[in-house]
Parts: sequence; C-alpha cells; structure tokens
Amino acid sequence: MLRTRFMTAGLAAAAVASTITLASPATAAPGDARDCGLPAVPAVTRTVVVDPVFDTVPAVAHTEWLWARDRNVDELEFVRVLKEARTEIDWGREVTGPIEYLFTKIVVDVPAVPAVPPTPAVRHEETYEITPAVTQLLAEYRHQVTDDLRWESDDWGAQNGNGKGWVKTGNTKLEIIKPAVTGTRWVIDVPEIPGKPAVKAVTHEESLWAVENPGSPWSGPHDQRAGASSTEYTTTDGSQPAGNGWFAGKTRHYDAVTETGWAETIPAGTTPTGATRVARTESEETTATSALAPDGDGWTKVDGSEVTITDTEAQQVLVIPGSVTQVVVTPEVPASEPCVAPPSEDDGQEPAAEAPQAGPVVAAEVSPASVLPNTGGVAGWMIPAGLLTALAGAAVVRTSRRGTARP
Repeated sequence: MLRTRFMTAGLAAAAVASTITLASPATAAPGDARDCGLPAVPAVTRTVVVDPVFDTVPAVAHTEWLWARDRNVDELEFVRVLKEARTEIDWGREVTGPIEYLFTKIVVDVPAVPAVPPTPAVRHEETYEITPAVTQLLAEYRHQVTDDLRWESDDWGAQNGNGKGWVKTGNTKLEIIKPAVTGTRWVIDVPEIPGKPAVKAVTHEESLWAVENPGSPWSGPHDQRAGASSTEYTTTDGSQPAGNGWFAGKTRHYDAVTETGWAETIPAGTTPTGATRVARTESEETTATSALAPDGDGWTKVDGSEVTITDTEAQQVLVIPGSVTQVVVTPEVPASEPCVAPPSEDDGQEPAAEAPQAGPVVAAEVSPASVLPNTGGVAGWMIPAGLLTALAGAAVVRTSRRGTARP
C-alpha cells in the first residue's frame, strides 16, 4: 500500500514535469531573428494542487487475565532450648581469718529521768453569802380601762384589785427588800504538786569483734586480733573462681532441656531442624490482571477474566504532505523591435512614418502557433498535450489518496 502511494506521487510529479517540458518553449537559437512589431506575450501559469497522503496505523493491544492457584502452606519444625546444658563444679579453699577489731557501745537499761520541779496550786477567788437577802416577788398589773401599769405583791390583786379593773399581765420580778451580806474567799482548783529529784540512767557496755567498723553507735577500734581460718566453698559453671588456693570437688553435668514444635514462621530464639510438613492448602487469586502469570508455580487463568488492554490507539500518519505549486506553462515573451520603413527611392518624398508600437496583447488573444514558431518554440499541439498530462496526474493523486485513506 505504501509503495502504491509513493508510485502515485511519482506519477503526479512526472505529470507536472512533463507539462513543463512539453509546454515550455525552446530557447531560441543564437542569431534567430524575430519579426519586428510583434507584441509581448505574457507568461501562462497553472496552479497544481497535490493533496496530502495519509496512512492508517492500527491500534496496538494485548490481552490480560486474572490468575489463581492452590498452594500448600508448609510448617517448619523448630527446637526451643528450655534450659541450656551446663556443668557444675564444687570448689573449696582454706581462707586465713582476717584481722578483727574490738568495738564497743553503751546500752541503756533504764533511761535517765530528769528532775521534776514542784507545781504550785491553781486557785481562784469567789464571793460567798453570809446573810441572805430579803426579797419579795412582785407581779405586774394593768388597768383595764386606763391601761396603766403597776407593780404589786403577788397577792395584791386578791385584796385590792378585784372589782377595780386591775388584772395581772403575767410579768413578775424579784424585789430586794434587804441586800444579802457577802464575803470573799480563795478556792483551790488544782492542789500544789511537790517536785521530784533527777534519776540517773542505768547502762552497761557491750563489745564486738569485727573486721571493719560496724558504724554508729559502735566506737573503736579499741583492740585487734588475728581471725580464725576457715574453709570457703563455692560452685561455678565449670570455670575456676578468681583467686588462689581453690581445689575442685564434685563435678555434675546437666543435658540441655529442649522441646520441638511446628510453625509457618520460625519463632525468634529457636533453631530450625530442616524438617517440613504440609499444614494446609489455600487458594489465592490476583486482584489485578496481567499478561503473564505471577512468579511461582501452579498459576492458571481465571475463566471469564480476559480483558483487552489498548496500548496505543489507531491513528492517521502523514506519509506525503500536500502542496500547491504555480507551474509556468509558457514563459513571457517580450515584444520585438518596432518595424522601421526602408528609405524611399524618391528623395523628394517624406519618409514613411514609423509603424505604431504594438501595445500589450493578452496571451489568450495570441495564437501560440503564430508566436512560438518565430521564437524557436515547440509546435502548438504540445501545449494542450502537456496540460492534459498534468490534469491526468492530479486525478491519479486524488484517486490514490481516496483509496489509501480507507481503514
């Protein structure tokens, strides 16, 4: 298809070239003379339109699927050490006793009691009655008519008030007829407490032999002595204790205590044994489509999951660009020299007037057959032949473009 387009474009170019070649006049040979008085012939041009040629590039697509598989999930065997293997050795050595120092302290058996000063008595002064006062109870009376008030003895109304408008209001008061005779005296609230003398503390001294000061309340050292030697014992994991003089005793070996288990992932702090077993079978399926199966074995395409993915859309590609060209069919021919009349034999006559110079003549009005032969041009039949060839080339170009533009 592409070769046809290029061949079609070549035909168009050949048609245009043939038009120019056939229609262009030949260059006049040197020395060829043109008749005088010929008018100028304007150039004849044609517009050649070449349409662009396109090619259809089809879309590019690929197919993708969802993928699924059934896979075995393995468990791995591991060993966990519950208690490490170990070796124990008993060690012993004679140790010379260290220098001991004497320290003492005072222990209080009965604490000291400070002296207690005497406490004076606490008293107050009070007034007491020698002869009691002579008093009389008075009652308040109100007159029922005048509202006057008066104080009288409690039994006054029974003797004087009845029938005279006086009645008791209920208020009473004690009237002192003769004041009481009183005196003052001191009353002891707290009797005097005699003081007590101080009592000294009862103590005894305790002593202690130690290799270092035990601290307060011990004081010293007051003396020193060599300590008694002894045997020191210790147990290690097999290594000898630091220091000199150690001798080995019993040796005991304990094997490691372990347990085995199975898990899909080896737990931290355990050691895999390399053994495996199938724990379960599970199905898995991809969530996105792809052209190729995922990594691993057993993947198959999921029925009905096929999708077509367009990588690039179909598009029109320009193969040969179009053009618009002005082609000269016949070049411009300038006017020839004006004609001059030859001199007359009769010298008495006036010379003939010069022929008027021809004005511009439209190219359509001049016959190419009458002009081109005088300029060395081609025969008149070649011009229409070239035009027909150009039109045929343009028609071929248009027909080729319509045929190739179809998808």
